Parts: sequence; structure tokens; C-alpha cells
Amino acid sequence: MPANDDNYIQFFTAVCYHWLSLLKSEECKNIIINALQYRVKTKQVAIGGIVIMPNHIHIIWRIADGTKREDFQRDLLKITAKGMIDILRRPSLT
Repeated sequence: MPANDDNYIQFFTAVCYHWLSLLKSEECKNIIINALQYRVKTKQVAIGGIVIMPNHIHIIWRIADGTKREDFQRDLLKITAKGMIDILRRPSLT
């Protein structure tokens, strides 16, 4: 199947709401990493590189043919945001 406009190597950036440093937490970083690893395992995406900063991420990827970029990005951001919200809502032990 030929690649369409959504299925070429892309540079993707996502920023935390109000540039909050939500990604300082190892748990929040792992949510992103686990979500991407799952999508690589299921052949939805190939990852060329990833950088996780305290308040944003950069990814070089190629989304698989037959997968719409908008749908892929929406689903990835939705599941990672939900996981991070669950972590942030936990009562603090300190």
C-alpha cells in the first residue's frame, strides 16, 4: 500500500498544559514510554528518536500506512494524559 500524506517520517512535539513540569516524574515519563512501546510492538509506528523534557516531548516517528496521523496522535495523547492525571490525583505520601 503506498504511503499517503500521513505516513512519512515526522517530527512531533507535545507540550504540557501551561508548560507545567509534569514530566519530571519518572511515573509520568514511563506512561509515555509504555504507550509508545505498545504502539511499536503493534506496528502502528516506528520511532526514530524521543526526548522527554520536564514540560514537553519531541518524537521522530513514522506512523504506519493505513493509520491516520490525527487519530494516532489523539489516541496517544488521550491515553497518556489519562494515565498522568491518575498519577497526579493520587494522595501524596509526604
